[in-house]
Amino acid sequence: IDAFVNSIFEYEHLHPQATLDEFLQDISLLTPADETNGTVQDAVTLMTVHNAKGLEFPVVFLTGMEEGLFPHINSSDTEEGIEEERRLCYVGMTRAKDRLFLTGAEIRRSWGTINYKEASRFISELPSQLCEFKNYNSLYDSWDTPKSSSFDKFISGSGNSSKSIQKEISDSRFRVHQRVKHPSFGIGVITTIQGKGDNVKLTIQFLNGFTKTFLERYTPLEPVS
Repeated sequence: IDAFVNSIFEYEHLHPQATLDEFLQDISLLTPADETNGTVQDAVTLMTVHNAKGLEFPVVFLTGMEEGLFPHINSSDTEEGIEEERRLCYVGMTRAKDRLFLTGAEIRRSWGTINYKEASRFISELPSQLCEFKNYNSLYDSWDTPKSSSFDKFISGSGNSSKSIQKEISDSRFRVHQRVKHPSFGIGVITTIQGKGDNVKLTIQFLNGFTKTFLERYTPLEPVS
């Protein structure tokens, strides 16, 4: 709020005759690139893909290339939503002049829950001859979890991120197709159980359409009859 108030005073000082409409129009068109006035050369610019439209950079990093993030989970229900996310991804990729880096997390903690992420479907759509895949397993090592994920499938050149192994593990106190209740996401059905011991993972499809994967030992689930 303070920054917004300061911007009003600064704009009023520079444009004493300006109207409120002119001020709002100016700030709505302002991007992080505009704020440097072209004077900063050796710097990293953080921005959304929407704000990057029309701009180019020697090196671009697109982060969060995971199912549920890019494409966003709210856009995954319809073909139109996926196509819009695909177009947005194309915009982000084509901002790079020389080098483009696409990164994603195999494990992401969100809302207090550990989620095992699937690689974005957009990665599998890229021409493999134009890509160099690298996997950094330091995070997996620290969690003592299996060194296999949808990202590994792309690196090895096999499989698709949308295909998952369906198997039931006796180490879990739950079973596949069992209805459970999550305190935040509500009622859902277990579709996949993977892992052993403390590393048992449950993939649950909730009634609201969301599908999430949890580490069982950290997830408070209740069976639903």
